[in-house]
Amino acid sequence: MTSQPPANEAARAYDADFAPFFADYQPKAVRYVVSLEPAMPYHDVREIVSQAFLSTYTRWDEIANPGAYLFQTLRNGIRGHHRTSVRNALLLERLTPSRTSQVDSPDPLEGKIAYDDVIAALQQLPPKMRQVAVMKWMLDQPDSLIAEALGIRRSTVTTHLTEAARRLQKLFGTTATGRGTGKEER
Repeated sequence: MTSQPPANEAARAYDADFAPFFADYQPKAVRYVVSLEPAMPYHDVREIVSQAFLSTYTRWDEIANPGAYLFQTLRNGIRGHHRTSVRNALLLERLTPSRTSQVDSPDPLEGKIAYDDVIAALQQLPPKMRQVAVMKWMLDQPDSLIAEALGIRRSTVTTHLTEAARRLQKLFGTTATGRGTGKEER
């Protein structure tokens, strides 16, 4: 009968394999992200690199080529950063009143949905749907993280977001623009 090593010994062996990889690839990963995105703030570079190493570490035993996996994860992180930046820029553009609207109308919120109205509308959604909508649209969380945090499938997250968007559009009398329903590129 063979005995398995205690969990802490197995963890140390696991870490012993990953530590040299991290020491070798961490500076390369930072240089790679900076070379692809020289204007990216350094804290964003560090976040992308950290997330890539975390993903590599959690799948360490499943990965045949950790270096290739790390760099693919870095590229995905950069793409995700771009999507978030574009989404934030579009949102800021939509929320920032133009100068002409300020001149034409004494009330910059006239004809726009006010924050209090959005909160009131969100409160009319069922609890789970409301949680999903708030995590996606207000906290800007990815669908996979929402699913994990709430203990539901990713497809359920998408269903909740689609239904929440439909209900909110009905409440506010707006129509779908193809954006903001929560669907992510794959």
